[in-house]
Amino acid sequence: MMRYSVVFLCLSLFLTACPDPEGKYNRYMQESAESDALLRKDQAIADQSMSDDGLDGTMPADQFILSCDPNGKYFLGLFSYLYLTNRIGFLTEIQSTKTDGKNQITKLSLQPLNCSDRTKAEGDPIVIEGNFPIADDGSFEIALGEVNVIGPANCQTSREIQANITLQAQLNADCSFMCGKVVGDLILPFATSLTDNTTFAADRVSGLDALMPMDQPKKACDDR
Repeated sequence: MMRYSVVFLCLSLFLTACPDPEGKYNRYMQESAESDALLRKDQAIADQSMSDDGLDGTMPADQFILSCDPNGKYFLGLFSYLYLTNRIGFLTEIQSTKTDGKNQITKLSLQPLNCSDRTKAEGDPIVIEGNFPIADDGSFEIALGEVNVIGPANCQTSREIQANITLQAQLNADCSFMCGKVVGDLILPFATSLTDNTTFAADRVSGLDALMPMDQPKKACDDR
């Protein structure tokens, strides 16, 4: 009799300690839903913050009609959030004309610069010619096509870059600054999309002799 009582007691304790599978599952589903809702809320806040600050590659809205002369040289920095390291530097030159009161870029040149010495050009410049209109608000878009940057100018991996890209840009009211985002695809050193993760910004300069060896260009619209 004692033997059966002990077995019954052990069985009772076991059943009492056994977790409720259905209750545990319901709690898990509720916690997962709450966690997903928080993540979506955090992402929405982050996306809005990036847009407000210009980190998404767009300049915070300014109400103006472009009346300045965009012709000149700019110290441009290209930054990819794939690496979160140094930006790639270019001495950029815009040549433009004005017809019927409207500006249009006729030539854009981007000379890659050495990562350790920004006063030193590296490799051939990227040059595109055509007729690229600048909107009244200072925005313009130029498809550069396939471009190449040699290793010493690649401040992110030090490897040769090959990419097919388009610049979506915005000039400020006095043409002293421009910025925007890069859309397109990286081909080398590995294949990936650059859209939604690559930005650029540029300050107007007199030329290469205005730079110091360790100068760092700006990287996004919020840097102005």
